[in-house]
Amino acid sequence: MRTPASLQDFSSIDAQAEQLTGFDQRYQQLESGRYAGAFLAAEGPELGLFVEITNRRLFQQGAGPPDHVSLVAFLGRGEPGVVNGMTFGKDDLLLVGPGGSYDAVVAPGTIPVVLSMRCAEVEALRERGRVRRVRAPGCQARWHCVITDVLMSWRPDLASVDLPGPALRELLLEAVGRGEGLQPRRPPAWTVFRRARHQLLQDLGRPMTVESLATSIGASRRTLEYACERYVGMGPGRFRKRLRLNQARRALQTGKPTVAEAATSVGLSHLGRFSGEYRALFGEFPSETRRGGGAASVCAKRIESRLHRALRSSS
Repeated sequence: MRTPASLQDFSSIDAQAEQLTGFDQRYQQLESGRYAGAFLAAEGPELGLFVEITNRRLFQQGAGPPDHVSLVAFLGRGEPGVVNGMTFGKDDLLLVGPGGSYDAVVAPGTIPVVLSMRCAEVEALRERGRVRRVRAPGCQARWHCVITDVLMSWRPDLASVDLPGPALRELLLEAVGRGEGLQPRRPPAWTVFRRARHQLLQDLGRPMTVESLATSIGASRRTLEYACERYVGMGPGRFRKRLRLNQARRALQTGKPTVAEAATSVGLSHLGRFSGEYRALFGEFPSETRRGGGAASVCAKRIESRLHRALRSSS
C-alpha cells in the first residue's frame, strides 16, 4: 500500500534528531567537518518507518516512545556502532521497548532504519523500558529484504513508499519473541563512560580536570580514559571539548547570545581559541552559525543516490 513519505536534508543535527516521531533524542557531533544529513520518514496509522543518513560520526542519546516498540537495523557499509555498550553491526537487530533509553555511537556510512509500531500486544508491552540486541539470522534476512524493497519503492514525484504493514508487523513481533535476544550484562567500561558523560553534561561550564572527573564518578583516571577511548574514540578531555562546542552551537543557532556569551556559557573564555576549535569541528565560524548561514544543504538527488547505493551494497 502506498504510504505518504518525506525525504528531507539537514545541516543541523538537532533539527534532524527531532524527525524521529515520538523519540526523545539529542545528538552530539564527534567528527570534524560540515554536517550534512538526510531523513526519510513514512508513517501509517499504526506503523512508522524512518531512515537516517549522516556524514559525520555522532553520539546519540535517546528514548523510545512510551506507547511504541521499535526495531532498528543498520544498512550500508559503515563500521559497527555501539548501543548501550553492545557492538551493533548490520547482522544485528536492536529492539527498543516502550520508553527504553539508549546511548549510541553511529559512524558515517552506516544507515539506521527504524520500524516503530504501537504496542497493543502483551508481548510487546513486556519490552517496556528495555533495549536489547536480537540475533536471529532468518528474521534478519527477511527484515533486510522487506526494508530494501520498501526503500527502493520511494517515489519523489508521489512522495510515498510501498509500506507492507502486515509483513513489517509480523517481523517486529517475531523479533520481540526471540528469547535468545535477552539483554546481556553491560561491560564495566560502559558504566564508567555513562557516568562520565552524565557528569560532563551537568557541568559543561565549570572547570574540571580529568582527575577530578574520575574521582567524581568513582573511577581511576586510566579506567576513565580507556572507557572514553573505547566508546567515542577520544579521551575524556577531548570528549568534553566536543560536548562544550556542541552546546555552544545550539545556543548560537537560536541567534540570541553573542559569540562571546555562547563561548563563556560553556566555560570557553578564550574567544580566539574557541573560534578556531569551533570552525575545525563544524566547518564554519561561530558568527556564521549565529547569522543562520549554516552548512550547505544536500540536494535531493544526491540524497537519493546515496540511499540507493547503500541499499545495493546491503542487498
